[in-house]
Amino acid sequence: LQSPKIAQLLDGCRVEVTQIGSGASGKRIAIQDTGSVQGWVSVVSSSGEALVRIIEKELRGAAREKRIEAAVKAARHDHGKHTARFEVGDVCHVITAVIVRKGEALDSPQVAKLPDRCQVEVLEIGSGPSGKRLSVRDEKGVSGWISVVSSDGTQLLRKVKAPLPEPLPLPAVPVTLEEYPPVIESKIVETKKTRSQAPSLSTVPAASLAKFVEPFFLVSSTRAQRGFDLEISYLQREDIEQLLSEKFASEGIQEPSYDHLKLRDATGKWYRPGEAPDVPTPDLFPLTLYYRPPKPQHSAETVLTLRRREAYEALSPSQRKGLSEVQRQLECAYNAQNNDLVDRAMRLAHSLGLPLGTGGLPSSLMPESVCFPKGNEPLLYDGHIYSMHSTSLLVFDPPDFSVPMGIWNPQRQRVDPAVLQNEHPNRSDIVHFGKTFHMLEQGHIIDPDSQQVVGMIRPMTGDFEFFDPIPLQVAEFMMKRGFRLEAPTARLTNAPFVQILPEVEQQEGNPELHLHMQTTGSSKALKYAPLEDRGNKEIVMKAMREGHGHQSWKVMLYGSKELRRDRDVLAEAVKQDYTAMAYASPYYGDRNFMMKAVQQHGIALRYGTEEIRSDPDLAYAAVKTSWRAMKNVSRKLCGSSRIVREAVKQCWQALEYASEELRD
Repeated sequence: LQSPKIAQLLDGCRVEVTQIGSGASGKRIAIQDTGSVQGWVSVVSSSGEALVRIIEKELRGAAREKRIEAAVKAARHDHGKHTARFEVGDVCHVITAVIVRKGEALDSPQVAKLPDRCQVEVLEIGSGPSGKRLSVRDEKGVSGWISVVSSDGTQLLRKVKAPLPEPLPLPAVPVTLEEYPPVIESKIVETKKTRSQAPSLSTVPAASLAKFVEPFFLVSSTRAQRGFDLEISYLQREDIEQLLSEKFASEGIQEPSYDHLKLRDATGKWYRPGEAPDVPTPDLFPLTLYYRPPKPQHSAETVLTLRRREAYEALSPSQRKGLSEVQRQLECAYNAQNNDLVDRAMRLAHSLGLPLGTGGLPSSLMPESVCFPKGNEPLLYDGHIYSMHSTSLLVFDPPDFSVPMGIWNPQRQRVDPAVLQNEHPNRSDIVHFGKTFHMLEQGHIIDPDSQQVVGMIRPMTGDFEFFDPIPLQVAEFMMKRGFRLEAPTARLTNAPFVQILPEVEQQEGNPELHLHMQTTGSSKALKYAPLEDRGNKEIVMKAMREGHGHQSWKVMLYGSKELRRDRDVLAEAVKQDYTAMAYASPYYGDRNFMMKAVQQHGIALRYGTEEIRSDPDLAYAAVKTSWRAMKNVSRKLCGSSRIVREAVKQCWQALEYASEELRD
């Protein structure tokens, strides 16, 4: 707060947040206004009054889809009514007995009476003024209209999920000390104490594990059950659905279960979704939303348990006995961080014939304390079990914890590259599944082995994206000429760029670039294209039409000489901007060409010959498009009442160019 004052922002001005402050006050943010003024401001005053209000927040991916879904729901005829939380096809339970009527009206004939705990399916949402009528069908095929709440506000209907099939009640497989090594047995007991959600070998039926098909990724059971609390103020009451969808997206919850969402008001009263008052009063706020997801059916611990079982059953009786000693030695070696002891344990494992890979024993036979030390949890990703740090989300390939494989992205449900700092001032290193890359300040990712640009960071989202390798010399050649490398999925921008690059042929010391003009639409890109592409009429015409802005017609200026005089190319250019007429001199006397030009831009008449400007039909067409064309109409036609009347109809100032007879 003691830093120099830069400027004073006016009330109601629009700013963009560029950085969140980390000071002790917790109320400073860095902003930039529309006039490019940058600096730090406080979000609240010393008295607690809000100084900045959020009016727009950019959403992408799942959060944007959730907002669209909320908007669609808000557009429904029953938005804000008791039936708003129901959809056609929902399966519901009747809480208390309800009367089924033939029509939506409450005075329609009675059809039947549904008992409590009866299961029904929603067929139609009512559109009446009461906002509480649904058309349903029960298990016996009886259909009709019911109310979702009673006259006193009591809930009569509750959505449920379709029941999952029960697993076969097969006997569990016992594990004895003789069949399983003591070290693993002790670890299973310890896991039960510290990780209550992890399934053990003695509690998971063999048949259910055998039928389980591993998905692409699975997090630990504790992470899958991790919920959140969301506080809603009175001013945010209209945006609860949007805030909740954004929270689900930020927490990486792809398929939220609203059945496990509860609300608590300021008085301490609890509600389920749909049970809160339709018009809440300010004394009930702030509301607190509690989301606690259910226990997952499968988790990374499930896969780890299955793999341990399969690996153990594949060993011979003598190997099972020797595995206990190997695991004991490995625990001591990694606790002491002694490589000699690790080598000694590996030699013992080799002598016993245990399966060994490049990293030693597989994770299914390694001690749990080695692969998943305190603060780490298992992560199944692309068929491999990794160890993920619970706080930093760094992913490692156990038992090697020296270099991370990447960092877990809960929003995208994937492992992204991890950024590491080095001594180079203008460069960072990123690591992705054992491969180290260099990252430049511009966001380009360089493979140090091949010296090629292999990817980049999307500046708007911060996502890493890899694409086909581009030679570093080609990238530097293009960037020096004002281009910017873009990832293949990036949207087109107004600045010149290269999107699909390049085949390199050394010719006179400069690489020849074969650019894909269909997606670039940039005049600079055509400038560096081969001669055959610069003379390709189809490529140039398509680039002009798909370009951005009224200046995209200038793509033709880098075409061949014959192409710049082509009638169709010039017609397309003039269609976009009348100033392109300066390059259409061979057609100044062409009546058909000029007629199309003045129909697009009336002022283009000034480029026509005297014969063209004296043509009554051409002059009338030009004036009809723009009254300013009167300035370029031949003096012979300034006395034409038809032409002058059309111009004056648009603007009275056109009388300035009319003849004296018409002005009088």
